[in-house]
Amino acid sequence: MIIKRFTLDMKGGEIDKQEGNFSLLLLGNILYGGFSPYINKYYDFDFKAFVFMSDEKLGSVFFDNIVYSKFTEEVFNKYSKLKENEELEEMNDYKKIKSEIDELYSNYSPEKIQNLAEKESKDLMVRLVNLACYLLVSTVYSEALSNELIKKLYIKITGSENQFERFLEENSKPVFESFLIRMDNILLERSNNNLYEMQWILCDYSLAPEISKIDSMLKRVISEKGGDGSIRKELSEKTREINKNKINLESYKRTLSDKLKKLFDFAQLTMYLRDVRKEPIQKIFTVTSNLGRHMFKIRGLKAEDARYLFYEDLKTGLYDKGSYSDIISKRKKGSVFYSNGKEVISEYDNFDEVKKQLYGLLSVNNANGELKGNVASKGHVKAKARIVLSESDFMDFKEGEVLITSMTRPEFVPLMKKASAIITDEGGITCHAAIISREINKPCIIGAKTATITIKNGDLIDVDANKGVIKIIKRAK
Repeated sequence: MIIKRFTLDMKGGEIDKQEGNFSLLLLGNILYGGFSPYINKYYDFDFKAFVFMSDEKLGSVFFDNIVYSKFTEEVFNKYSKLKENEELEEMNDYKKIKSEIDELYSNYSPEKIQNLAEKESKDLMVRLVNLACYLLVSTVYSEALSNELIKKLYIKITGSENQFERFLEENSKPVFESFLIRMDNILLERSNNNLYEMQWILCDYSLAPEISKIDSMLKRVISEKGGDGSIRKELSEKTREINKNKINLESYKRTLSDKLKKLFDFAQLTMYLRDVRKEPIQKIFTVTSNLGRHMFKIRGLKAEDARYLFYEDLKTGLYDKGSYSDIISKRKKGSVFYSNGKEVISEYDNFDEVKKQLYGLLSVNNANGELKGNVASKGHVKAKARIVLSESDFMDFKEGEVLITSMTRPEFVPLMKKASAIITDEGGITCHAAIISREINKPCIIGAKTATITIKNGDLIDVDANKGVIKIIKRAK
C-alpha cells in the first residue's frame, strides 16, 4: 500500500534518502514542516510526500530530491534580488525562532518538566513540534546546496563552465566558526554545576542523553579530544586558518562580477546557516526528549521508548488508548509511515520487505563498478571500508579505515579524525561531513547515494577525492 502510493507521488521525481540514528519523536515529527500550513509561508509547492521508517537500529526518510533542491534555488532567486543590507525573510524568521527556542530551553529544564501535569505536557509537546517544523521550513534551503546546483546557477550567470572549479574550491573554504569549534569552546567553558547547560551539545536525532549520563559523556568526549590542552591548540590552529581564509576570499571576491558575488555570498550564507542552526535544533530536540521521557513515565511506559512517540498519536487520541503500549512494541520491531501532508498511513508488517523495496527505488549512482559523488575535501587513499550507520557501530571502527555512512553528525567527529577518508550517501557543500572534513583535512566524497548499500565492511576500496570516484578493488571474504 505505502510503496504503491509513494511511487505514484514520486512520478517524475528523484527519490533520495537520509538515514541515521533518527527517531520518530525527533526527526519523524518535524517532517510535517514540509507541508501546509508551515511550508506555504515561503513556497507555493511542498514535499509531495515522504516515507519514514525506523526500528531499534536506525531511521530513514525517503523524499523527492528534485523538490528538495528546488527550495534552495527558489531562495537564491529571492536572495539575488535583495538590495544591500536587506535580509531574507527566512533568515529573519529563523532568528526569531532561535530566540524562542533559547527561551524554551531556559524555562523547561528536566526539573521543571517533571512537575508538569499530563495536559500541560501534551500542550508543550504540540508547541515544540510546531516550533521545530517552523525551524525546519525556515532553513530547509540551506540543506540542498549541491555542487550540481551551484554549477547550474554559475553557468546561468556566466554562460560557461570556465573557472567554475576555482569558484567552488574558494567557496568551500571555512570562513566561520563551525559547530565543532563552538563545541570546543563550550567544553572549555563548561560548568560542572549545571549539566543541563551541556545536555544539548550531546543530543543526536534519536534522543538526548539523560542528565545522569552527561558528566561521564563529557569526560569521554574531552578525553577523546586529548584533553583541554589539545582542544585549545586545535582552536588556535583553526582560528588562524579561518582568519587566513577570510583575507584570501575577500581578495578572490574582488575578481567576481556582481552577480557571481551574489552566488558566492549565498553559498557562504547557506553553509553558515546549515551549521549554526545545529544549536537551536539540538536544544529543541533536547527539551522534546526530556518531555517525551516524562510523558512515557506518566503512562507507565519505558522512558527510552519515547523515541517512538509520534505527533499523530496526540492528534488522533491514540496516545490515550489502553492499547498504546502494544503500538509502541510494534514500532520497536519496525514501522513505516507515509504522509502526503493530508493523511498518514502506518504499516508494521513486512518491515524488511518494504525496506528492500524502498532501497530499490533509489537512484543508483554506480557504473562500471564505480561509485561517484561530489568532492568535499581533496585527497586519494586506498584502505578498507567500514559502514557506520549509528553509534552502535562506533566500537567496530578501526584507525585508518574509510568511514562510510549515510550522513555525519557531531558525534561522528572522533571517527572522522581516525578515518583515512570519509564517504557519505547524502550531502551538499553545506553538510556536516563537508565542513568538518575540510577542517580536519581528510579526503571526503559526499552525495555518493548508495555507498552504504553497495560497499561492504572490509572491502578494499580506492577513494579518489580529487575526482569524486570510489572503486572497489577487492571484496572482503
